[in-house]
Amino acid sequence: MYPGMFLHRSCFRLPWLVQADGACVRNASASAALRPNYEPRRSFKLSLADDQRTVRSPFPDVDIPSGSISAAHYVLDGGKRHARSSDIALVDCLDRVALTYGDLRDMHEAFRCSLVGRGIQRGDVALFYLHNCPEFAVCLYGCLSAGVRVSPCNHAYGVDELAYQIQRTQPKLIVTFQDGLETVSQALCKASLHGAEVVLADLAPEGSPSAHCTSTPPTPLADFLNDGQKYSSPDRVHDCMRDTAILPFSSGTTGAPKPIALSHHNLIANICQQTDTPGRDIFNHHGYHGDNRPEATVGVMPFFHIYGLTVTLGSALLHGGKVVTMAKFQPDLFLQSCAKHRVSQLHFVPPLTLFMAQDSRVSNYDLSSVKSIFCGAAPMGEELARQASQRLNGAVVRQGYGMTELSPICMASPLHATKYGSVGVPVPNTEVRVVDIESGKLLGAGENGEIRIHGPQHVSPSPGIQSLKRIHFISVRSGITAPPRRMSADRPIYLILSARSP
Repeated sequence: MYPGMFLHRSCFRLPWLVQADGACVRNASASAALRPNYEPRRSFKLSLADDQRTVRSPFPDVDIPSGSISAAHYVLDGGKRHARSSDIALVDCLDRVALTYGDLRDMHEAFRCSLVGRGIQRGDVALFYLHNCPEFAVCLYGCLSAGVRVSPCNHAYGVDELAYQIQRTQPKLIVTFQDGLETVSQALCKASLHGAEVVLADLAPEGSPSAHCTSTPPTPLADFLNDGQKYSSPDRVHDCMRDTAILPFSSGTTGAPKPIALSHHNLIANICQQTDTPGRDIFNHHGYHGDNRPEATVGVMPFFHIYGLTVTLGSALLHGGKVVTMAKFQPDLFLQSCAKHRVSQLHFVPPLTLFMAQDSRVSNYDLSSVKSIFCGAAPMGEELARQASQRLNGAVVRQGYGMTELSPICMASPLHATKYGSVGVPVPNTEVRVVDIESGKLLGAGENGEIRIHGPQHVSPSPGIQSLKRIHFISVRSGITAPPRRMSADRPIYLILSARSP
């Protein structure tokens, strides 16, 4: 990110509401935090600048590492500080594979060394056609520490969609499961890319590989890791500010999907913003409970999406938590996993919150360990949040706001001061403005405009990604319908997203 730059994406048209007493809320009946009769334990004031119309985080800025550190190094070093090597880092919900923190560190290093030994260079692309699984983290952090850019894609893609992403990224390596191999083979043929190596990520494979369209047969992950023992290589990220880590594809609300180049610094910054505010963790990842039991979450949000990759996977592993992976949402298996692993926090989208609030099967399981649900990706009504909170014995149910270009979070409701109907406040190091669409003039309460977001988590223009050459701002169309009073530094300022407009 370049100093002073706000990020803009004009295809977003999301009305916002600025309240002089409250928070960033995403529709008229939006989200809440939501124990019955719950009141925040403390209030705070958002600092304002630029003629009292730039809203800054109420939290102090956090220190964000820079230099030659990779996102993999940052996350796994945090896990090393907060968890024992024998603690479970990732486990498949079917108990197919379980990896300790020691396993994860060793395997990601072996994966990195194998990449180097195979001649895959810093800046090359690895495409992940992979559902949520423990192996995803091994391959992800192995690639990132090798300076290899990872382009995750939806494992529900068909041949045409996958071929499009292959053509756009030209990967040197493709990581998939046995059940995705046929689609990968056909997509490689359709994209006329025949030099990519294919790795079968399953550490507990069943059957033998099927037909392929590559110059060499697919390599099982176990063999790939064993080959890494022959080589040695340090982290190959030279400048985390400029080196691209992730190439997720996003279309916003219009057009064909385009690659979004997120740097190592973007990922590190957003994880810091979520977890490194002293005493006020937005997601409350502390590694261990008082009974010496690691915190656990279910990785049901897809890791190919930046929400699952950063918010669920990266934040949990940084603080020594346990991630229970699910390839797809299956209601009874999900509830069984929550009860079995004593899951304490969940990352959801509104339909999953609705499931927890209203499905009769929820009552069949002991979910007393669940203390927090964080909901994103779409607005959630206040009544739904209240229902979910009551169903889960007063668990805090809250929302946040973000997008792929923001790695993804820019606003969230903190645990200590969640507000009904709110997506919260700007996370640390983040500024929000509302401006006139035509003139760019800064606006206040009672005026309509676009919301502009500035912070270290937002994507920077990348010369290598054509679609980003002209991006300078993230703007979101806003409808500010609070009482017509001037925003001022003596009132807490929250932003409210009221509805999506055409």
